Amino acid sequence: MGISSALNRRCLIPAKGFYEWNEKKEKFRFTGTEELIYLGGFFHGQTEGFDEFMIMTKPPVELVAPIHNRMPVVIPADQAIDFLYSTETAIKIMNENRVALKKELIQGEKQVSFIV
Repeated sequence: MGISSALNRRCLIPAKGFYEWNEKKEKFRFTGTEELIYLGGFFHGQTEGFDEFMIMTKPPVELVAPIHNRMPVVIPADQAIDFLYSTETAIKIMNENRVALKKELIQGEKQVSFIV
């Protein structure tokens, strides 16, 4: 999946949050101020089997930076539709750091699988 997919096949992945690990292998959960956050991604439809998608990443915001050098592109809920349908807005959002997140250190918790 290349630049064409990023520009023309954008999608939103609803999530309760995302995880990042630091160099000490400590696990942190990042959540939004609302119940759901939207991660920016792009998809590629398949003629057979399952469609594929990838979550876009970017340099971290200040809260995430001490933990990891990348983070998902988090789309503000009020800009979700524009992210999908306006390439200019999508590029602007990907370059912004307008996201309010909360950080929590997770100790002794197994990662949850969302595949049923």
